Amino acid sequence: MAIEKAGHIRNPLTVIAMFAGLAEVSGTIVLPMLERSTQTVFVWFLMLFPVLLVSAFFGTLIGKHHVLYAPSDFKDETLFANLFTKASISALEKKIEAETSIEDGSPLISAGPAEPLPPAVIAPSVDAVDAVVVKAGAASSYKDDYRRTALRMEALAIPDLERRLGISLQRTVSPKDMSGVVFDAVGRDGDRNVVVEVRYTRVGRFTSSTLIAVFERVDRFWASLPVDIRLKFTFLYFVVTDQSADSRALSIRSQIDGVAARYNFKTRIIITKRVKLEERSSKLP
Repeated sequence: MAIEKAGHIRNPLTVIAMFAGLAEVSGTIVLPMLERSTQTVFVWFLMLFPVLLVSAFFGTLIGKHHVLYAPSDFKDETLFANLFTKASISALEKKIEAETSIEDGSPLISAGPAEPLPPAVIAPSVDAVDAVVVKAGAASSYKDDYRRTALRMEALAIPDLERRLGISLQRTVSPKDMSGVVFDAVGRDGDRNVVVEVRYTRVGRFTSSTLIAVFERVDRFWASLPVDIRLKFTFLYFVVTDQSADSRALSIRSQIDGVAARYNFKTRIIITKRVKLEERSSKLP
């Protein structure tokens, strides 16, 4: 009767509460029926069992808190957003260094003065990105120029994506239990949970190792989610390129599709030319 009155079991927390309650109540009822020699052992069990249960609960809460929710709990978009926190400066710097130190597998070479980063671009970005841009200082090499341009393209791409999809994105975040992993943005598109990665390329192609590293990072996060959330998960790869030829865009898409096919989550690819992105952004009030 008590179980029936409790209604439907909606999430793991209900199971834990019912299990603990039934164990303690049944233990108390059974205790007087046991022989005196057995009662001592049983009393120790009744005292230590709750301690073990609480320790396991808080261990799970700290390490993988999202598994304590039912899939239906994630229908509220704020719950998915609550899985993340702002990325640390050090984690963001490592990500930017890894993405911009090498392109196409070759060391970056000199290519003239850097393109200045307009204040208007810095303003809407998050504090972490601002700090990295300021720390970069004046650029005098191809590598510095590429890095600053990549940051600028990301600053333009996220708002452009928000307008294109009609959604709001949370920028430069890390999963709470994966502080070393940084995603450029996360959000909700209808009933789907979206993780966004923005990449800029001048040459119009990526190394296989670069793409695999990105997908492995997303896959680790995806594998940690409840099954129902995985089914409504989309990885959105937003590529900005200097290459104007349509054939180059097709080549980039084919290259990413080849890697994406190895993974079980849904991947959506958007490729845009840098000049088009800057043109759309310049028309904003």
